[in-house]
Amino acid sequence: MRSVKYRIACIAIASAFFLSASSCGYQETTRHSTRAPDFSEQARSEGKPSVTLSIGMAYRWVSWGGFKDITDKYQRVTDNKIEIQAFDDAQIDQFIMSRIASGDVWDIVIRFAGTIGAKYNPPANFVDLSDEPWVSRVSKSRLPSITFDGKIYCAPFSGGAGVGIVYNKSIFNDMKIEIPTTYSEFDQVCEKLKDNGITPIFMAAKDSWPMVQIIGSELAQMWNRDKDLMDKLNRNKITWSDAGLADYFGIIDEYVKKGYFNSNMATATYDMQVDALAKGEAAMAFQGSWLGNEMESKYPGSTKNMGLLGGLNRDEDPYNDIINEIGWEGGIYISNKSSNIEVAKDFVRFWCEPEQLDYYYARKASIPSFEGVNVGEMDGCTADVVAAVNAGKFNAHWNDVYLIPYDEYFNTILSDLFFQRRTPSEVAENWDKYCQRIGKQMGFKGF
Repeated sequence: MRSVKYRIACIAIASAFFLSASSCGYQETTRHSTRAPDFSEQARSEGKPSVTLSIGMAYRWVSWGGFKDITDKYQRVTDNKIEIQAFDDAQIDQFIMSRIASGDVWDIVIRFAGTIGAKYNPPANFVDLSDEPWVSRVSKSRLPSITFDGKIYCAPFSGGAGVGIVYNKSIFNDMKIEIPTTYSEFDQVCEKLKDNGITPIFMAAKDSWPMVQIIGSELAQMWNRDKDLMDKLNRNKITWSDAGLADYFGIIDEYVKKGYFNSNMATATYDMQVDALAKGEAAMAFQGSWLGNEMESKYPGSTKNMGLLGGLNRDEDPYNDIINEIGWEGGIYISNKSSNIEVAKDFVRFWCEPEQLDYYYARKASIPSFEGVNVGEMDGCTADVVAAVNAGKFNAHWNDVYLIPYDEYFNTILSDLFFQRRTPSEVAENWDKYCQRIGKQMGFKGF
């Protein structure tokens, strides 16, 4: 059975995030003065033989922040080789779990940290990195998401991102649309967009994972209404339906029936979603601020016209603060079955050096995972997220604090909603049943 201690402790992520937000410095910062030893150059000077490191990761992440440039630099500096095996987002977790079960894991795995990462059982499968030199430079708000049972089993791969409703500011400005803050206002916006031949909301259901992004913006508001919500869910004192999820699914169901989503969502991919927003064919999408970075790489200059809204208020509570959901992204794990553990550690140290981090964040602006990092020019989505964080208007991402780890089956449940196979109440009931089943399997108290 996976350890419960880590998961209960993970509830502290939210409070740690809130406490440290004001001191993180999410604008450009002064370069950190303490640089870890350049282990890579030292290794080459000692004449050590060349080693090939294998890395398993999601293919989308390979293009993030000049990651390939950094791995190429590592190869030049050390004479070691990097072999990357990249997989679709919908498949990567299955491959990781299969490799772990067989004992044939890549030297390095780059995937989610937080409570999602707990399903990989890090203490049993990955190397303890607690004593590595880069740990002292990890931001206090980031540490909880890479800590398992009091030890650190992964290095931060990327920074913090916001989840909400990405929107095309140019379309809103051209059509003189005001930013909606309630569901009624949002409905009116969608109706106006549709009447003018613009797809109100683009959903990329073929890739499955974009469907679950509808949870982020709503949970942020649910949690804002009930500050004890996550504690209640984690102790199984209430279900998601009790918290209002079925009602929210009813709203999404209404949007589907009204034709607010793209008619081809069953075959639409994430890349098509990015294209539609950049070209102005669609006005909005339930997505994360990472979309801005990826759009910029395809359509330079386009993301200045993009923004990210937080959640929406219920009509009966129209004046609540609009809250963003902020989550940390990936972690770099080293397999404890690897025959190249020390070389893999060397690669992670190289990655965590300020020079590499500055290069990465200059190309993938986000909330830094390390102190003293120079953040590059922000796209519109990331700028809105940073503004929300600086204003204290955010909650932690549910994947970072909810005990039940996200997996592909949540997307399967939501597909019944988008493709009208079940009623909103039935979809919410299946969501609750799955959470109950996993909670019992993992031995969590109260389930």
